[in-house]
Amino acid sequence: LRKIDSFSFRSLFNLKELYLDQNKLKCLKANCFDGLRNLELLYLSYNQIVYVQANAFGYDLSNRLKNLNFNKNK
Repeated sequence: LRKIDSFSFRSLFNLKELYLDQNKLKCLKANCFDGLRNLELLYLSYNQIVYVQANAFGYDLSNRLKNLNFNKNK
């Protein structure tokens, strides 16, 4: 996986865990996690992330997220 487009997960509002580790992500675009209002765990480890655009995590995610793993990125 090399990129996540804005609003890619919009219809997955019941999702609680999302594992995106060990991919080739370089940038997290604005609103790419929009709609994940029940997400509690997000793994983004072992990617190549160097840039996170404003509002990438959005309002929905910032209220519920309990664990964000961002280890081993550039």
